Amino acid sequence: MQTYKLWLENDPNIPELKRIGYALTEVDIKDVLENGVHPWSERNANRGLSEAFNRHLNDDRHLIAGLNELGYCEELKVYGRDYYYDGNSQFDSHLERLNQQVRFVDNITFPQLLELAKRELRKRWDHSTAKKLLQQVHYGFNETRSFVKAKDKSVKLASYDDLDHYDLSTVLSLEDFEGEDKILISHGLPVTNFRQSGFLNDVTDGLGRLKLSQSIDNFELVSGQPREGYEERGRYYYAGNSIRYLAVRKSGQILLMPDLSHNSAHRAMAQELSTRWRTDTGRYCFTTDIDHLREMLASDQFLISFNGLVQERYSVSEAHAQIGRRVIERHGAGNYVSFRASGDTIKDLLRHHSVSMTGTKEELIGKLADLTAKLYRCHEAELRDYFKKNRFMRTEATGGGQQFPVLQSVDLKGMITTMFVIRHLRGNSIIDVTQENDTYDLKSLARSLLNEDVKLSGSFLRIEN
Repeated sequence: MQTYKLWLENDPNIPELKRIGYALTEVDIKDVLENGVHPWSERNANRGLSEAFNRHLNDDRHLIAGLNELGYCEELKVYGRDYYYDGNSQFDSHLERLNQQVRFVDNITFPQLLELAKRELRKRWDHSTAKKLLQQVHYGFNETRSFVKAKDKSVKLASYDDLDHYDLSTVLSLEDFEGEDKILISHGLPVTNFRQSGFLNDVTDGLGRLKLSQSIDNFELVSGQPREGYEERGRYYYAGNSIRYLAVRKSGQILLMPDLSHNSAHRAMAQELSTRWRTDTGRYCFTTDIDHLREMLASDQFLISFNGLVQERYSVSEAHAQIGRRVIERHGAGNYVSFRASGDTIKDLLRHHSVSMTGTKEELIGKLADLTAKLYRCHEAELRDYFKKNRFMRTEATGGGQQFPVLQSVDLKGMITTMFVIRHLRGNSIIDVTQENDTYDLKSLARSLLNEDVKLSGSFLRIEN
């Protein structure tokens, strides 16, 4: 794992001013977690890194009294994208801009800054420098000509181009621009944005490594090489042999909590990983330590992630495990027609069994009741045999069940099965073929069901032997 090492080095031209230097360096996972060294090489950790770094740079503690009021401690901004682009990250680019555009000092006053600028201007005093100062101080050609001729009456100026016919470094001197302090500073110094050198202590550890927090107590691990995953009930799971772990560090130990789906292979893999890396007895969630974690990362079987580590609203992720889908099967006798059905529907049933379809709807219902009673007698033995071998008890739960797998080819099986269950329901709870309720004869029971005077409610659970 890598992080940035930061330091201050002398400006090559003005050693009294310092600029930021930086380079990548290796860092151990122990220093990352326990000492808060920033894991720069983990891409997800760097979302918002430049902004977090800048908040320290722009903090009032690092502005310089006497210069800030004069505009020499300008607010620093972050530009560019928050992720890798063209081989360079936003933070890389930000450090480069700081190196070029900001200088650090232990402490400096405005008069001292002005003297540094004058010293640099004297060192490179030439025609070009004198001309730039002249045009910066005196606006308009007439004003410029008057100022130059006041220094040397022999100078002849008819246009700006004539300025280059003379060596202005001999016509003018630095002292001719006395009092133009800000202009002298802007031309004498390469950079005019300053910060206290102590800033670096806020963003590095004792070895100069990038550090923006005291410790890192939450992160994620993904086992294997993550492939395209899938979403189930609002949670994302890695496919194949990959498992995502939420890691929480506390008291020198690391608790790993996996995201688990219903997949049995997924859960078996989680148990294998737990057995291999735990320091406790956890089957799925397990505890490990820094030494094991270091070994896990070195094995290339795990990827570590610090999502949004330095964002202002950093939120800890969660681990989820779904309860196995073990559903008790429910059964029912099935649906059947009633007096609410149309006359045509009832006629279709009678036609299928070659029963006369003449008469009023009431008469048709009577014929259907007779037909159902007849079919019941034909299939009673089959029903008795099935419910003798398969025992069921009634529950008040309704819906979501499946029809008893009996009389599969009979079109009136729903009503016939309902009649059988009603006649053999013991205590309104157990289907018992040894007991028969003869309150209704078969035709009366069928007619009552068709008229909805009698109903069979709830569903049935299989009784295992």
